[in-house]
Amino acid sequence: MNKAAVHESIDRLEELTRHFGGPYADYHREFKQLLFKLNGCRTQDPYFREQLSKLQQYADMGFSTRKFEKVTGGLNQLRVWTLGTLQTVSDLADQQLPD
Repeated sequence: MNKAAVHESIDRLEELTRHFGGPYADYHREFKQLLFKLNGCRTQDPYFREQLSKLQQYADMGFSTRKFEKVTGGLNQLRVWTLGTLQTVSDLADQQLPD
């Protein structure tokens, strides 16, 4: 995966976070598929993989009907964390992947 493909996937993941707050199985499945693709990137950085793992946890909470209620700040806080982590993944990809 090159930088352009990574950024395309990240853009789609950002769009999918707008659907947090319900049991949207199709969106959740697409989110996980995109994370799987990102996990196949050529980077060997364990921090990159850790961020992808966090995104998986956030998606599991976000696409649930109740799990996000356990987060202080609720759904909005979960979205903020997810978008922040996506930015970190984007920055790491810029630093470590070929054009």
